[in-house]
Amino acid sequence: MSSDAGDAFVVTVVGAGPRGTSFAERLLAHLEQDYSGNCEAENLKLRIVDPTPHGSGRVWNPDQPRFFLMNTPASYPTVAPTGSTAQELPPSSVSLSFREWRSQFCGITGADDYPPRQDYGRYLQWILDRTIEKLEVLGVSVEQIHEHVVSIYPQGDQYGLRLSSGAHLVTNSVVLALGHIPAALDQAKQELCDAARHSDLRYIPPSLPGDIDYSVFPAGERVLVRGMGLNFFDLMIQLTAGRGGSFCEVSGATPGQRLRYLPSGQEPILIVGSRRGVPYRSKPISPRSEGTYSQLRFLTSRSILAAVTSDKSADFRRCLWPLILRDALNTYCMTLCRERPELFGVLGASHQAAEFTREVAELLLDASLDEQALGNGVAYLLNTFVPLVQCSGLTELASPVGERTFSTEKEYQTYVLQYLQEDAASAEEGYSNPQLATVKILQEARLTLRKDMARGQIPPTLLNDKSFQEFDALVSGLAGGPPPQRIEELAAVARCGLIEFLGPNPRYSVQDQGEGRVTYVAYSPRVPVTYQGCSMVEAMVPINKVSISQSSLVQSLLQTGLARSTREEESHALEGRDGFDVTKKPRRLIGADGQTRQGLYVLGLQLTAVQLTTAIAAEAGGSTFASAETLGEADAAAQEVIELGKEVRAGGKLTRLAEV
Repeated sequence: MSSDAGDAFVVTVVGAGPRGTSFAERLLAHLEQDYSGNCEAENLKLRIVDPTPHGSGRVWNPDQPRFFLMNTPASYPTVAPTGSTAQELPPSSVSLSFREWRSQFCGITGADDYPPRQDYGRYLQWILDRTIEKLEVLGVSVEQIHEHVVSIYPQGDQYGLRLSSGAHLVTNSVVLALGHIPAALDQAKQELCDAARHSDLRYIPPSLPGDIDYSVFPAGERVLVRGMGLNFFDLMIQLTAGRGGSFCEVSGATPGQRLRYLPSGQEPILIVGSRRGVPYRSKPISPRSEGTYSQLRFLTSRSILAAVTSDKSADFRRCLWPLILRDALNTYCMTLCRERPELFGVLGASHQAAEFTREVAELLLDASLDEQALGNGVAYLLNTFVPLVQCSGLTELASPVGERTFSTEKEYQTYVLQYLQEDAASAEEGYSNPQLATVKILQEARLTLRKDMARGQIPPTLLNDKSFQEFDALVSGLAGGPPPQRIEELAAVARCGLIEFLGPNPRYSVQDQGEGRVTYVAYSPRVPVTYQGCSMVEAMVPINKVSISQSSLVQSLLQTGLARSTREEESHALEGRDGFDVTKKPRRLIGADGQTRQGLYVLGLQLTAVQLTTAIAAEAGGSTFASAETLGEADAAAQEVIELGKEVRAGGKLTRLAEV
């Protein structure tokens, strides 16, 4: 059976956000390189299907408010290879990073600011629009459809797609670039959601910020909020500045007190809690201050390879974590020594610092010491040489409050405000701050693991234990903190009494208050106060697990056996990461029967079982085996689609089932 485009080879991209846009740009790059002026490109049709704005998708929609900020500096993200990445992948005629696009078309040259998300959306749309124009010049037919794909099914040697309108399409190949998709709630959240259906309560489940109707929260009413990550900051700014309030600068103020919030009177009162009880540390104000933080010394590709080859039963906790811990401790101590020499005493400071450096190096090189002994040893050296400094270990970074309890609600509010002020001060110091330098080295460690795993030097099974999951979650949180501006804003709103902090490990439930009145109730075991409210928000995105997805498309792929989740099939996947089961690059789906689905590819978030940090954009100038891995994935799929098109045009038939 032929496709619905005559003799053309049809590739359909489902999802028109950053990953779908990258695929289209990669397709252009290879066609420009191989087929410029060649009529074979006229036998290719690209179809893009997504109900949201094409190019930007939902997350980066240019129509969202300008006060929604990106969480990476302008210099970081790209959807096309530039800089050193262009040495690994052929650039197309439209290859620009976000920073290059801003400079060229907006006249903004800043690298370290955190731009509005709508600006990045405009960049994405520009890339896709120019890509389509260039493809059409080459003779490629491009069709854009603004609908949902609700199911995909085999149809002869091709695939059929059913759209939300009821229409059916036929295609030779499909690229799934789905992005964030809805997921089922766990039992506890479902009970909170059900309570809103049967009473006069409002419950907002995990959602993308742009999908929330913020008008449902009345002015002056308490809103219980779970989560203090990026979604929370979007909620905060929407219900303050978005309600007519404003921030003004306070001249001469210290960090954490540099803004004053002027309420409009239309704001609700946010009662916010999270597992940690405080936000993650903010990004540094000058994140591109290269060279001001230490480099990995213990965790290197060579040491990783040695650990893997010397112990066939090696696990993360035993052979990789000790290397990462040593790098973290070394970075903290060396940054302190380099950036705070005055702490080593006025007289003989140079000698003291040199002796401290020597003893730290000797301690960390002792391979016989376990985690506790290393921590105790570093604490002893700090107490000996720099008694004014208390080492902030990884435990303190992960849980700043620790096991501390608070005697009054006011005491806790004071504690959090002090934490925010210290965080704002450290953000100004950048990577000269020992804690931020330590966070940076943990990021570098995870990036090294990601690179070596992508190159096949680390089997995914080596990272299949709870210890790695805890490390990955720690780095994701510490590195995923808000832009520094948000910490100043949060402190300002809190001083106005429009935000109150609930405390660590909060508990949420529904209680009958009598006389037919039902409310949500929240409290923290560490703070002696209980809050009530008729509104509750889960300030987080839907959990990224394929097996509990509520996407009709994902459900149909699993039910028909075209795809399977790695929840049950974890022999070559990262444990606890519930994504599509796929092959090596290019990422083809593996069906329920264990067979590869030729011509059916996956990009982005649903690759969580075989990739780390799937939600992070490609880094401009990054390696395709590490921070620009998403570009490498898109490039591999584009190359194979072109080869499949050649095969079909040559009269061959695609084999839909092949062994992995």
